Amino acid sequence: MFNRQANNIANAVRLLVAMSGMLSAPGLKSGLGVFDTIRKVAARPPKSLTTMADELDRAARTVFDSFRELPVDADIRFVQMVEIGLLTPAEITEAGMDAEACAGAMLAKLKDETDPSRELRHAGMQSVFRAIVEPTLGRLFRTKEYAADLTPAFMTDMLQTARRSEDKLDNVAERLDDLEEQTRGTLDLLAYHFGQKDPEAMSLQDVRGFLNKKAQDYHALKEEVEALRGTLASEDDAFADVDKAIERLDLDEANRLLSDLRETATASLQAPLERNARILEAQARVAFLKGDPASAKQRLLMAADSLAVVSEEAYHRKRFNAARLLHEHGLSYGGDAIAQAIELAEETLPAAMETVPTAELLVMHHAYAAMLENQGRRLAEPDASQCFDRAAQIHELIIQTLAMDHGNEPIRAAALTSLAGVLTEKARRQPRESAYALLQRAQSCHEEAIQILDPKEDRGNWISAKSGLAATLRHLSGLDPEASPKLLDAAATALNDIDSTVSREEDPEAWRINLYNLANIYAQQAEHADGSDRRGLLTAALQNYGKVLDALSPGKQPVTWASTLFARALCLSQMGAMGGEDGLSAMTAAVSDLLDVYEVQTRVGSTFETGATLRTLATVHENSAALEICTDPVCELEKAAHFLELAHQSFLEAGAEQDALEIAAAQERVAEKLSKVS
Repeated sequence: MFNRQANNIANAVRLLVAMSGMLSAPGLKSGLGVFDTIRKVAARPPKSLTTMADELDRAARTVFDSFRELPVDADIRFVQMVEIGLLTPAEITEAGMDAEACAGAMLAKLKDETDPSRELRHAGMQSVFRAIVEPTLGRLFRTKEYAADLTPAFMTDMLQTARRSEDKLDNVAERLDDLEEQTRGTLDLLAYHFGQKDPEAMSLQDVRGFLNKKAQDYHALKEEVEALRGTLASEDDAFADVDKAIERLDLDEANRLLSDLRETATASLQAPLERNARILEAQARVAFLKGDPASAKQRLLMAADSLAVVSEEAYHRKRFNAARLLHEHGLSYGGDAIAQAIELAEETLPAAMETVPTAELLVMHHAYAAMLENQGRRLAEPDASQCFDRAAQIHELIIQTLAMDHGNEPIRAAALTSLAGVLTEKARRQPRESAYALLQRAQSCHEEAIQILDPKEDRGNWISAKSGLAATLRHLSGLDPEASPKLLDAAATALNDIDSTVSREEDPEAWRINLYNLANIYAQQAEHADGSDRRGLLTAALQNYGKVLDALSPGKQPVTWASTLFARALCLSQMGAMGGEDGLSAMTAAVSDLLDVYEVQTRVGSTFETGATLRTLATVHENSAALEICTDPVCELEKAAHFLELAHQSFLEAGAEQDALEIAAAQERVAEKLSKVS
C-alpha cells in the first residue's frame, strides 16, 4: 500500500512540475495538445525537472501523511484530481500565476462530467489538494531554473515522439506474423510501439529480429487477457476494450484499462485480490513487451504484495514467480534481469521456507540455482566461480535432503544432473588438475541420475542426464589424451542412446540438442584422427551443425543460434587448418560465422562472452596467415592484431584479468610474426 501511495503522490507532483514548466518551454501554450505534452514530459522528465520533482515530492508526502481522515484510496483520487485539473500555460497566465487561484481553477474542472461519482469533490480531498498544490505551485512559480532542460531540442523531440506514438496501427497480429512483407516504415513503427526508442538506427535484420521476439510476447499477452475474460462478471466489456487496445498496439491504453480493472478487483478480499494479481501480471507482460523489465518487476511485486493480506504462501509464491520471469527475460534479452532475479529470489526464499510446502520449496531452490549458473556463464573469474559454487551448494543440499525420500527420486535425479552441469561449466574455467576432479565428480552425478530415472516414465530428465554425461565425457577427453578416444566413444554411445528414442517430429528440441552434441563429439574425435578420417569426421560435424542451424531462428532464438554458429566456426577452422585447396575458404567461412556471433553478442551477450569470440576471431586470422595457400599473410596478421586489441578491451571491461594477460601475450606473438613477414 505504501509503495502505491508513494508512486501516486510522486506522479501527481511530476504532473504539476511539468504543467508549470510549460510556461518556460517552447511549444504549445493552449489547446488540448498541451495536455498530452505535459503528460509525456511528466512520464520522462529531463534531469532538472526530476530534481525539482523529487524535492517537492518529499514535502507533498509529508503533508499528505498529516491528513488522518481521508478515504483509503485518497492517493489514487489525488492523482486523478491533478490529471483532470491540469491547466494550460494560457490558463495559468490568466490566473495571474497565483498559486491559490490556479489551485481553485484546477478544482473548478471537477464537474459531473469529469467526476460523476463526486468522490473527487469529497471535502477532505479538496482540503488535502489545496494543502499540497498551493505551496507546490507557489514554489514553482517563484523559480524558472528547474525548467532549464526544457530546451527547444528537447521539446521538438517530445512533440515528434508524441506525433509518432499517435500513429494508428491495425491488424497488428497479422503484421507480426508476416514481418517479411511489411514495409520498413511499418516495422519501425511496430518496434517503436514495443519500446525501441530509435528503430531507424537499427539494421533491417535487427528490427525484424527484435520484432520476432516481441511477437511471441504479444501472443502470450493476448492469451493472458483472453484467460481473464469472464473472471469479472460485470467487466467483460472492459476486457474487450483491453483486447482491442492490444490489437492496435496501444499498449499505454491497454495498461490504463488494466489499471482500471485492477482498482475494481480490489473491492473485496480473496477472489478479487487474486484476480487483481493476475491483472497486474498481465500489466507486467505489457511492460516486458515494451522492453521495460523494471516496470514489469514492479508490477509483479505489486501482484505479490496484494495477496500478502490473505495468504503468505501465495505472496511468497508470486514473488518467486517474478524472479523466474525476470530470469527468463534476461536469458532472451540480456541486461541485468538475471542479476535482479537472483536478488529477488534471495530476498524471498528465507521467508518462503516458513510457509511453502517442502517439495515446492525444493523446486524453487533448484530454479534459483539455475539463475546462479546462468549468471556465472556471463561473468569473468572469480565472480563466475562464486556463482557456480553457490549453485552447486544448493544442488548438494537438495540431494542430501532427498537422499532417503524415495517418493521424490525424480527431483533428486534432476538435482544430480544440474549439479553435474554446474561442475562441468566450472571445470571449463579451471586449471587442469582442478578441472579433472570436477569433471570426474560430474560424471559420477550423471551416472547416478541415469540409474534412478526410467527412460519411459521420466524421459525428459533421462535425456538431460544422458546428454549431460556426454558433454562431461567430452570435456574429460580434452584433459586426458591417452583415454580420449575411449571417452569420446562412450560419449557418442550416450548420445546414440538418445538418438534411438527421439525424432524431429515427436520432440524437435531434444532432436536438435542431440544433433548438436553429436556434432561436438565428431569435431573432437577429429582431433585424434588423420587424413581422410579426420576430414570425414569434420564433414559429419558440419552437416549436423547445418541441420541444427536450419531448425533455429536467429530472431527468435538468438543466443542458441549464436552458440551453434560459434561451434560451427571452430569446426570450420579445424578443417581450414588441414590446408589443401579449400583450407583458406574454410577459414573465411569460420570468420563469417564468428562475425555473426559477435553481432548477436553485442546485443544480448556479456562483455566476457564478446571477448571470447573476438579472441577466436584473432586465432582464425592468425592460423590463416600460416597456410601455404594464403596470398596475403600480412593482412591476416593485421586483422588478428585488430581483434586481439578489441578482445583485450572487452576482457578488461569484464574484469577478466587473467584472460587479458593471455591476450597481451598473444599480441606480442602476432607482433613478432608481423615483423618477420613485413
